[in-house]
Amino acid sequence: MKEAKDIDDSLEFLRSFEKNANETELGALVLQKLDHRCRSLNLQGSRLTESNFQKLFTMEPLKRLQLMDLGETRMTSNGIKHLCVSKWLKCLEILSLANNNLDDEGVFFLSKTICLPSLNSLDLSSNEIGALGAKALSLSKSLNSINSLDLSYNRIEALGIHSLANSDFGQRLKVLKLRDTCLGNEGVKEFARYSLKELEFLDLSENLISEEGVE
Repeated sequence: MKEAKDIDDSLEFLRSFEKNANETELGALVLQKLDHRCRSLNLQGSRLTESNFQKLFTMEPLKRLQLMDLGETRMTSNGIKHLCVSKWLKCLEILSLANNNLDDEGVFFLSKTICLPSLNSLDLSSNEIGALGAKALSLSKSLNSINSLDLSYNRIEALGIHSLANSDFGQRLKVLKLRDTCLGNEGVKEFARYSLKELEFLDLSENLISEEGVE
């Protein structure tokens, strides 16, 4: 019965949103990409501007979201600021920001947000993040629910791994993907130095790791 009521509430909410959404191109896009229960929004590949991001994160339909894919949307560190102050993302559990233009500054903003209390999976692969970005995440006091992190195809390097592995944030991770992140043998040594007890899956592929690093 509760599920049926949730569906009815979602449909009523969508009808209300639809009245105004089609007045703007962004609103129409969100309406098209939002699932009927308002639980997921897939905008992957949509070319958005900073103004679009500013408007997007003020939209009330986001308040039910559990999954949001913003991969390849041209998000920059300026665009992510609007996500970090949105009051509608309290239920969001899975967030993909892959294949964008986010740098260390953008990750710093993300690490400070208090607007994502339910977030447990974060994909930041294929951005412009370095060791400083990894350190910013490792020092986050608000992203306490994250247990799955993808930083693949960023220049994290051994210094960034040291920050992650030697932190409460890193110790909570169950899934960590670091494909092609310029780790080398030194990065592997950092993992060996700190025991990530919760870790269930680790991807270090496409890094320059020799037999010495494997040992």
